[in-house]
Amino acid sequence: MDPVGNPYHLSDSVMQGGDVFKFAIDNAPDSISKVIEYAKSSYQEIDFFAIHQVNGQIVRTIINHAGLPKDKASAETFSKYGNCGGTSVLVNYCDQMFGKVNNSTLFVSFGCEL
Repeated sequence: MDPVGNPYHLSDSVMQGGDVFKFAIDNAPDSISKVIEYAKSSYQEIDFFAIHQVNGQIVRTIINHAGLPKDKASAETFSKYGNCGGTSVLVNYCDQMFGKVNNSTLFVSFGCEL
């Protein structure tokens, strides 16, 4: 049973929003930093950070916590298309980069295990 008495079934997918937020904020900024370091690159060398559009608040918080330049990352795609699951990274990239010159992109995705 959930906190308000609704029964859980084995076939139900259950998402704990607070846990998802904490996981994303605890892991995504650090992962971005590690990938850039591993690639011997810098934030300045990346033209665009295509971040999984799980929801606008999480994406904006990741952008802030990772110290990403506001003009190189976007949380707008979620408000246009919603959470498209794993494809949201590519939807974000296509939506934001259409018609623009882009030499380097860092794709950022995270999720859960079912």
